[in-house]
Amino acid sequence: SIFSLFPKVEAATITSIMQHKLRGANLYKLDPRYRDKANRKTLELNSTKLELSNNNAAMKEYKTLNSILDPLSMYFSILIMYAQPSGKAALLAVELFWYNAHLSRTAAEYEWPTVVAHHMAFFAKQRHEMIDGDYSGWGCIDLELQDEDLYPHRK
Repeated sequence: SIFSLFPKVEAATITSIMQHKLRGANLYKLDPRYRDKANRKTLELNSTKLELSNNNAAMKEYKTLNSILDPLSMYFSILIMYAQPSGKAALLAVELFWYNAHLSRTAAEYEWPTVVAHHMAFFAKQRHEMIDGDYSGWGCIDLELQDEDLYPHRK
């Protein structure tokens, strides 16, 4: 099963990836170096736990390019394995490698907080497209997002 291929990843996290529900800000859950160390604030009401966050949560988790690329690679590995029965895994793998390269180039050209914000917005857009079975967006530059997020923030 897909769960046995990734024994260090929580089953709930794998399930959220397969359902396209894992948010970009939660990619740290795929990186064992960070997921157990993250300082989370929780509020418990009648046995229901809520995680508190703020607008800068992504910047606290993702301080370097590798802090995004490492868990993103695990995310893509799980996604590729999940997509195998659909026959889309090989094309998806090519698009995901392209996105990793694009993210690396973007990090070299633009200010880091802008890169993180752009990645989170792009990631959210791809999640919504994947719900409809469209995985092709990972291999395309989103010019609208790039114009809004990146261009004003060159290094």
